[in-house]
Amino acid sequence: HPQVEPPIMNSPQETIDKGRSNAGTSFHRVLIAADLTEMDQHLLDFSTSLLSAGHSKKVYALHIIPDFTKPKKTILDFHQRFTTGVPVDEKVRSMLKAQFEDGLKALDVSFDIEVVEGKPYQKLVHMAEVKEVGTVIAGVKRQSAGSGITAKRLARKLQCNLLLVPETASKPI
Repeated sequence: HPQVEPPIMNSPQETIDKGRSNAGTSFHRVLIAADLTEMDQHLLDFSTSLLSAGHSKKVYALHIIPDFTKPKKTILDFHQRFTTGVPVDEKVRSMLKAQFEDGLKALDVSFDIEVVEGKPYQKLVHMAEVKEVGTVIAGVKRQSAGSGITAKRLARKLQCNLLLVPETASKPI
């Protein structure tokens, strides 16, 4: 029996066929999954090399905050980083805005910072649909055996292109 692998990326034609408003250009609107780690700069470097062709008009940076009403031990450090009297979403938005302003200043694109609460996979898919993005750019880390599950889910469920950038990637495309 021949083995058939599931597609990792929808083609631009599939995206157009599904009625996306960015017909013809998969970089018209780009969503970057930000997580406040060194990976953000890595994704920004890859994004700017792709966006420098001038096809993009809008870039969204999305950061998903875990549920702060029931903090788990694994996110206590995150809480401690932002105990400055400023609401967490505002602090995160401010940090990402500074980083993205600096990283995108050479390009003629507008950008928005979105900070939402919830599960990464669900929020990324939802935001990609709401913002009608042509491409989602996300990082893939090699931290543990379970790492990459969000990326695999995104590859199956997104109705747009997906660029997964491994943390070991050495230089932009």
